[in-house]
Amino acid sequence: MTHQTVTRCVPGAYASAERPRLPLSPWRHLVYVSAPSHPSGPHRAVPKSTKELAVPGFSYNGTITLSSSVKDLDASISWFEDALGFEEIFKAAEAGWAEVSTPAEGVSIGLDQTDADAGGSGGSIPVFGVVDIDAARAELEAKGVKFDGETRELPGMVKLATFFDPDGNRYMFAQSLVEGAP
Repeated sequence: MTHQTVTRCVPGAYASAERPRLPLSPWRHLVYVSAPSHPSGPHRAVPKSTKELAVPGFSYNGTITLSSSVKDLDASISWFEDALGFEEIFKAAEAGWAEVSTPAEGVSIGLDQTDADAGGSGGSIPVFGVVDIDAARAELEAKGVKFDGETRELPGMVKLATFFDPDGNRYMFAQSLVEGAP
């Protein structure tokens, strides 16, 4: 089995016109990546495609949004554009929500405008895109995972369900209700 060594990473740039092909591991959903300087060792397995990953009972849709609380939605969008080169991909000012792209395919930063008087930062909440939120929620509830209330729906936009890991950290599932969205 041959391995590819990555020496430099520039978002959106490749050494050739074709994306590098990585060898498959014995497990269909993983590839081996050779990265001698990586802290986990020179060879580590990474998902081939999040769109191919599923667990019994529900499927992911290939997206993840890292949600952060912000005090000023427009100022935060500008900061991500100017400082990091990200692009605004969605904004619902009336809902106090926006998303900006990242260089990683399927990964975005969600900006959730909160009350300026709330104090402190709200941290980040990973939001996993799922195909069917009801199936995903039922599967986790059957495994004893605790949810924060009922599944919420923003009509025509998204369904959201917040759940907790054993340490009380928040995570969310999101099912897009927008036609044609992943």
